[in-house]
Amino acid sequence: LETYAYHALGIAGNVTIRGKTVEQFLLEVIEKRGMKLWWNPFQKHLLNPASLEAICDTLGRIGTCQSAKVLKQIAKMGEGPHALKAREAMKKVEERTSGSAQE
Repeated sequence: LETYAYHALGIAGNVTIRGKTVEQFLLEVIEKRGMKLWWNPFQKHLLNPASLEAICDTLGRIGTCQSAKVLKQIAKMGEGPHALKAREAMKKVEERTSGSAQE
């Protein structure tokens, strides 16, 4: 269910809810639950891989340069499906943000 919620957030766009954009909310989720830190083997409540992929996909649709930095970190986390999704999302963000900067 959590995975579908992250996909649904991307459909709404980067709207602001209670003072935070959807992008900010998703970046906080990744910060708190998304990436296993090698120096903290006792982390709990990590995102399942499908949810992490869904967040990457959503950030690819709505993210800004702020998302690109986090997506780059996720892309470096190995060669799993989450890393591939992060690379794809990073390309989308870069295309969108560089296109809007030229206009």
